[in-house]
Parts: sequence; structure tokens; C-alpha cells
Amino acid sequence: MLGDNSNAAIKSGILKGQDQTPLADTLAGLASSSAVKPTIASTQELRNALLNAKSIAFSDPARGATVGKHFEEMIKKLGIDNEVMAKATLASDGVETMKLVMAKKVELGVTQISEVIQADRNTLVGSFPREFELATRYSL
Repeated sequence: MLGDNSNAAIKSGILKGQDQTPLADTLAGLASSSAVKPTIASTQELRNALLNAKSIAFSDPARGATVGKHFEEMIKKLGIDNEVMAKATLASDGVETMKLVMAKKVELGVTQISEVIQADRNTLVGSFPREFELATRYSL
């Protein structure tokens, strides 16, 4: 699934007469401040990791965050939205999410994997299972 605003600049008319050139896709996933990372290869493992985490940060969906909106829908589908939101910190964006992870203020951070690797690849847990995969396309 591609992020909602992958073609926003073209649709808005900012790039009139221009062709879109895809550069890269990045997947959404998890980062962890813990030395032992959870396994999230299956939907059940992801559910367990989210329930077992003491604290979770993700970008505020109300600010239009693509990953934040996706995560909010994902935890609803998993039936754990109340449990997760009770221990959630809403960050302004993925960079802020990663700052919280790296400062060990939260156990798990939900953001683009590209932001995780840029901040500290050692915190990377991985991307969501295929059922909940989210890819955002960056274009020129």
C-alpha cells in the first residue's frame, strides 16, 4: 500500500507538465530501545510485541502523519487500540519518534524504516507483516 500523499504535488498542480520519477519506497516498521528486540514476522508476533511493550511512540495521526494514521488503523484491526493508546506517546513526526527511542523514553517507536536507519540502525526491529505493510514512495 502506498502512502496517501505519494502524488500530492502532481495532483495539486505544483508540478504541472512534469513527469514523476519514482526514487525509492520505504516501509513503515518498528524501532526498539531494548537490547533484545521483539520478533514481528507474523501478525500474532506483532500483536504480542505491541501488547508487551511498556511504552510506544508514533507520529500523531491528527497532524496528518501517514505512518501514524496507518498505525492507528492497524491497532484497531488487531483489537488492541485501547491497550496501545493507554501507553502511547504521540510524536510530532518520525524524527521525534526516533529521538524518544534513542533517549530510551519509549520502548518501541513506529515510523518509516528509512528514519530508523538514519537515526540508529541498531534500533531496527523490522517492517510490519505483509498484512499490515505500508510503503511510502518518494519521487522526483
